[in-house]
Amino acid sequence: MVSTMPIGTIDWNEVTAIATGVLALGLIPTAIGIWITYKAATDDLHATQYAAAVAQQAAQVQIEASRLPLLVDVTETTSADSDLDPTSSALLKFPGGHTAETDWRHVYVGYAAGQICVAVPLRNVGSGLAVINPDGVRMHGGGLHPNSLGVTVHRERVPPGETTRILCTYNVQPSDERRDLQMLVPYTDFAGGQATYADVRLALDDQWHVRSVRPVPPENIAP
Repeated sequence: MVSTMPIGTIDWNEVTAIATGVLALGLIPTAIGIWITYKAATDDLHATQYAAAVAQQAAQVQIEASRLPLLVDVTETTSADSDLDPTSSALLKFPGGHTAETDWRHVYVGYAAGQICVAVPLRNVGSGLAVINPDGVRMHGGGLHPNSLGVTVHRERVPPGETTRILCTYNVQPSDERRDLQMLVPYTDFAGGQATYADVRLALDDQWHVRSVRPVPPENIAP
């Protein structure tokens, strides 16, 4: 004999719970599929954003490289004639009135009435215009007064392949042992970016000459 349970005794809460569980189990694959799709879309978006940022950075580097100036020393053996001085010699007129005539490719260091006069030619071998800030040019060396009597830059805007000349006059204490000097020449590209100092080191052997010229970022220059 088959027993039956009266309808009134059915636990509808239990039936509802079972039905809800079955429905939920049926939705799990759909939920997982939605999550996987969302995750893939998010990963693709992040990858696209990263690739765009990398491409933008690379483009910025290329733009800056295309206008990067670089000031170096001028030598007799590697430098063509400068359009500043078409002949081999130049008349230098220093702040304070001192004058001297020398080969335009040579460093000049001279003394007159308690003053030191220094002239350094520099060539732009970079790919962009070099814009020199005359107010920021300064020199260091034994016995030099911290403030110059004047600075003359023969060409403040130096195109690629061309030269300029920096002339400085300083008061100086008498000394027979001064054998090295430092000249700092600040410059930027034509847009005012990529700020750099040409750190020019001069040395005296038989005569004064450029020992080295290094590009140095402003944050590495002592105030």
